[in-house]
Amino acid sequence: GTVGATLDRCMTMAFRGAKRVRTETQIARGGASISSVAVDLAGSIFGELRGAKVALLGAGEMAQHAAAHLRAAGCGSIFVVNRSADRGQALAEAVAGEYRPWDDLAVAIRESDIVVCSTGAPGHVVTPALMKQVMRARRGRPIFLVDIAVPRDVDPKVAKMEQVFAYDIDDLQQIVAENMVSRGAQAEAARKVLDEEVEAFLQWQRTRDLAPTIAGLQELGQGIMRAELERHRSRLGELDEAQQQAVESLVHGVVQKLLHRPMRQLRALSSEDAALGRDLASFARALFELEVVAPNRRSADGSPAEDAEHANSDSSEEEDSP
Repeated sequence: GTVGATLDRCMTMAFRGAKRVRTETQIARGGASISSVAVDLAGSIFGELRGAKVALLGAGEMAQHAAAHLRAAGCGSIFVVNRSADRGQALAEAVAGEYRPWDDLAVAIRESDIVVCSTGAPGHVVTPALMKQVMRARRGRPIFLVDIAVPRDVDPKVAKMEQVFAYDIDDLQQIVAENMVSRGAQAEAARKVLDEEVEAFLQWQRTRDLAPTIAGLQELGQGIMRAELERHRSRLGELDEAQQQAVESLVHGVVQKLLHRPMRQLRALSSEDAALGRDLASFARALFELEVVAPNRRSADGSPAEDAEHANSDSSEEEDSP
């Protein structure tokens, strides 16, 4: 109850513009970080990541980022394998996983579909000999290795093994770079979407100043209609409910037809030229002797009073049929 109508509309249209950019352009396609690219690659290999098991070798920040992305993609169990039990248990707790001691390295890899390697070891910890043992136990089920360690954790020869998909940080950085180039190419399309939303907001802002005048005209018309009906009620004699509704509908229609064109023109001219719109609104208020309230007024309970969005939705938007 504290945001005014203008800021509320501005934020609503900003969110709508962001959603349109993501759905109408390709700017959000392809990961922009090492972790998100790793998840994209895993998805291309396994198709569905929901329930996939993950092993994190090492307990650093990169492993934690990767775990967060994999969790968001629907992965299931996460095993944290680390030489330091304290750090390993801390990361396992942070990612809602399970700590495994370093001696269980082979078992953890064998039980996992995705292995993220980010240890600080000086040499390879995932060797061809280890992976032969793992793949024999997995009976040919594919496994995805992501090596983001420097120096490398995974022996390059491992990538040549059947059903072993291994990528190192250079591979991932190259994909990130390609994705960013693709996003840049989509930036112009995104800009056009946002330009449309900005122009729509500016048009609403220009026509919103008309709200009090439009509302005043409608109120004037309704007042005249009610007064004339009351004045002629005695001359009409006894009317049944259907006849009374017919008379009221007739008078209401005449009033709406008379007001429709000037209100339509006020909106159209104001959307093209804000200054002209303000001048015309001022002229209309003087011409019809309207007493209007500023559009930013608030009701007694602190909520925004009727604004242009309501005043502009009058029933006189119908066609000018006879």
